[in-house]
Amino acid sequence: MRFVSLAVFSINFELNRTNQLELRCAMKYELQGIDDWQAGETQLLLKDKVFIRLATIPWAREKRSTLWLNPRDIANVPAAKLSTLSLMPEEKLPTFDAVELQTVIATVVMNTKRIQALDRKPFTYISDSYRRVAKISDLVLKAVVLPGEKTSEGTMVEAVAIPWFEILKLLQENPNLAFEIPARKWEEIIAGAYKKAGFDNVILTPRSGDLGRDVIAEKIGLGTVRVIDQVKAYKPGHLVTADDVRALYGVLMADDRSSKGYLTTTSDFAPKLRDDALIKPLIPGSLELINGTELLKRLEFLSGTKAL
Repeated sequence: MRFVSLAVFSINFELNRTNQLELRCAMKYELQGIDDWQAGETQLLLKDKVFIRLATIPWAREKRSTLWLNPRDIANVPAAKLSTLSLMPEEKLPTFDAVELQTVIATVVMNTKRIQALDRKPFTYISDSYRRVAKISDLVLKAVVLPGEKTSEGTMVEAVAIPWFEILKLLQENPNLAFEIPARKWEEIIAGAYKKAGFDNVILTPRSGDLGRDVIAEKIGLGTVRVIDQVKAYKPGHLVTADDVRALYGVLMADDRSSKGYLTTTSDFAPKLRDDALIKPLIPGSLELINGTELLKRLEFLSGTKAL
């Protein structure tokens, strides 16, 4: 039986262009590990466009690791490393420059020592941060809201599900996990937030044809207040622009039943965006901008774990 953990190492290493070897700062590839309990070994997979096998590390200390490299790379392997690694060429593997190759070899050697020094209890070599990544990867596969009936605009949200609270708990422990959650799942999380906040009708719009509205929420009292939310699940450094905000206002104007639009992002907004001559008069009456920091604060409050 094979037990897979896609977050065993999760070493995103990119080259340090000063040619100083730094295992946490090298290349454009992602290295992940698979535990094969039947064979008693860990396979390291290198992700470029697809996953390819890079190395096999036997758990027994007396057995050497096997490293697969493109034949054109073998000539660049330092002689001192040839005695510690078995090389088996495979044409499909990418080629590396000299410094990248050093990083690959050093990474395999480092993980060989770490893996063979352990008694192979499940996941003992996964750090706490990687445990959280693995946990949230599992949670995003589960429903975070309970769907109701279909409408012409999307699916009604009846309530939040247990994974909604579990994801929020993990985000409190490590806010950076927000960037590991897919965009569609963020739309579900925010739809759940409106439901948790007491809105009577919450609609999660379809992935396509949503007319620029990811979530629609209505509060019914003496009258009906209807708001729309556009969710942008961006990575750090990918900022929401003034054009994005103006586009949302256009969406709001086209929806004659809605009184306010929210633009929610996991990242942030461009500098001085709020001072834009066309945007400033719209905030906060017609538009409200929620960045990643404010988003997490609101979710903490709604989960009942923190006061605003």
